[in-house]
Amino acid sequence: MGALSTATVEAPAPAAEVAQAPIRWRVTGAFFTTISVWGAAMGLLSAATAHRPFSASPAVAALAQKALAGPPLLAAAVWALALALALTVHEAGHALMARRVGSPEVEVVLGGLHGRTAYSLDDPWSLRRVLVVLSGALAPAILLPFAWAPHLMPVAVVGALLVGINLIPMPMSDGGHLLAVAIHRLVPEESTAATLTQVV
Repeated sequence: MGALSTATVEAPAPAAEVAQAPIRWRVTGAFFTTISVWGAAMGLLSAATAHRPFSASPAVAALAQKALAGPPLLAAAVWALALALALTVHEAGHALMARRVGSPEVEVVLGGLHGRTAYSLDDPWSLRRVLVVLSGALAPAILLPFAWAPHLMPVAVVGALLVGINLIPMPMSDGGHLLAVAIHRLVPEESTAATLTQVV
């Protein structure tokens, strides 16, 4: 599983419209469907492991048993909550930093595993864009303390997975956006502009 977030950079707002509008949020049906399917799948896995424990290394098996402990319905609910919370925190990290660095308009769309935060900067290759991308990628790390709460370990697990997946430098991920900025700043612009404009 993973949440790959695209941070869309649009044209700068006209001088007359510099005032910052409220951050707009939109939640699609795909988001609720994804959360429900994920929770149901983890609930079934919890039921299955109750009868047949993991045959992995002792450390991995112990961690899996702890993360899937409890009645299947409870496990399903906690894992669904974990994914919903992690995805929301991830996009909120992008949105709040985009507002912080001066984007006049910010819109967040939660849809399935693919969230989107749209914002506008006058220089899409600046340090400000790096801050926006990193803020979203690292934001789910605030969920790690849940690892020490009984029955809430899944919240920490999903948060950690989301951070790791989004930092992988591949298309559509935050790591991919960071790589695009690095390439643009290291390689002469005329040789990269044609491809990099398609990345964000």
